[in-house]
Amino acid sequence: MGAGRRTARGVRAAPRALTILARKEVGATKMEDFKGKRFNVGNPGSGQRATMEMLLPALGMSRADFSLASELRPDEHGAALCDNKIDGFAYTVGHPAANIQDPTTTCGAKLVPLTGAGVEQLIAQYPYFAHATVPGGLYANNPEPTPTFGVVATFVTSARVSDDMVYTLVKAVFDNFEEFRKLHPAFANLEPQQMIKEGLSAPLHEGAVRYYKEKGLDVSPSDAVCGAGCTHCIGTAAGQASAVSRFGGHASRSVRMSQRA
Repeated sequence: MGAGRRTARGVRAAPRALTILARKEVGATKMEDFKGKRFNVGNPGSGQRATMEMLLPALGMSRADFSLASELRPDEHGAALCDNKIDGFAYTVGHPAANIQDPTTTCGAKLVPLTGAGVEQLIAQYPYFAHATVPGGLYANNPEPTPTFGVVATFVTSARVSDDMVYTLVKAVFDNFEEFRKLHPAFANLEPQQMIKEGLSAPLHEGAVRYYKEKGLDVSPSDAVCGAGCTHCIGTAAGQASAVSRFGGHASRSVRMSQRA
């Protein structure tokens, strides 16, 4: 951001979960089970590659633990798994996702949980990480919920945007929350309290705080503090922008102005 740029947040939305998928023959139930196996860590510059480079040290692992650490793109890893060219892959994605659906359906690939002290350490250390769960039954041959973690999509605006504009935007989403959750399958499991507490990497905008307090949602003082040079969040960029377009021109205008500010 340029000098003097101030930003603020409003809420988080659906996480882009770090999703680990394994060939069913591997029988993996945790990341450490891929030691000595062929694992796709993701192509350079991708979200999954960056997250894996943080996760492996947290688990006491490195790329040297794999017999092969491939760098396939997302459009390549599913076929490679089903063709027995790799034993597992990592993919940072919102669910449901076609690149997960295809291998779970075609060759019975299994989701692998990501839990434990190493994951908790990353979530505690980096505010943009949050817990995530892939719902059970979302994908073929994976009937149980799969816990993991990931980065969270967050709607960010300038601190120069007025409190009233941000208040109207947030109100448009939360007063129509059930309709908002139907806009995309990834929004189906969102909960209001989680959206304003987890995975947020900047203070809440005062306009958002006003609405949340009116509705009795828990907003701690540290969430609402923002001094010079900070960023404010107000929700998900794509998700809320599409939602408010259905809920009234005033809110829709707030989105456009906050994005330009």
